[in-house]
Amino acid sequence: MPPLLVTIKAEQLERFCQQLMADSRDVVSAHAALSGLERFISVHRQHDAGSAEYTSVVSCLRSAIALSQQQVLDKNTADLLVAFRQCNILALTAVHAMNSENDFLQSLTNVIAQLSDDEIRLVMLWSENWMKEARQLADTSELNKQQLNSMSVVDRLFNAPA
Repeated sequence: MPPLLVTIKAEQLERFCQQLMADSRDVVSAHAALSGLERFISVHRQHDAGSAEYTSVVSCLRSAIALSQQQVLDKNTADLLVAFRQCNILALTAVHAMNSENDFLQSLTNVIAQLSDDEIRLVMLWSENWMKEARQLADTSELNKQQLNSMSVVDRLFNAPA
């Protein structure tokens, strides 16, 4: 069976990326799809890796990925603001679980800049108390490890010794 040959032009790819972002219900999934496409293209490129068209395609795709990454960070920041203002461990854990540690920390940094001093103190107390309770539950099956991981990052950031 002959191989399937695919031709990608930067203009077509740009329209595809815009349509993908517009049609997607979830910016995280759209970002993952774009990142997957970038990996696919880089793995399956043939002899044209140094051509102007290939460079144009990769540049277009990287621009779309950068835009979707920023949208993911913006969504994470908004979701974390709600989680912190409601002291909602489930919402916090959901954001942590869907992101790399680096992206989660970047989102936390963005959130801190948007919290008032009173809200920061509230998060500090919440994370400190949550961690104390977690230590007490450490030997029981009642402790949710994913929630512990999420709150540990928050606690280190908000309650680290100066």
